[in-house]
Amino acid sequence: MGNIGTPEIFIVLIIALLVLGPNRLPQAARSFGKAMAEFRRVTGGLQAEMRDAVSHLENEINILKDDPTPVVPPPAPYVFDPPVVPNQPGFPMAGEEVPPPTEEPIVSEAPVVNDEPVASQEPPAASPGV
Repeated sequence: MGNIGTPEIFIVLIIALLVLGPNRLPQAARSFGKAMAEFRRVTGGLQAEMRDAVSHLENEINILKDDPTPVVPPPAPYVFDPPVVPNQPGFPMAGEEVPPPTEEPIVSEAPVVNDEPVASQEPPAASPGV
């Protein structure tokens, strides 16, 4: 499969003649020939680019074989970009100014469970004389 011989070409030409007619067949053949020429031109250009790329890579490999010292690129500069959580208080959106820090003391509240304050977890005092 895949080989097109003389009988197959004649069958295709006869079907094209029946479908297109004798008036439009030369115009269709011309269009087909132009399309094939364009296809060959494009594939030829791609083949030339691939040959150039392979040749360039082979030259680089040969250079690296001659000079075994490794080439280490410089480290990339570290850029800290903190995550921004949108729609959260205290997190500015893009383009907003960051509010200055406040100097108010942080007050911790006593823990609350089921709307009742929880007693502190201090150990009981030792009773005297025991």
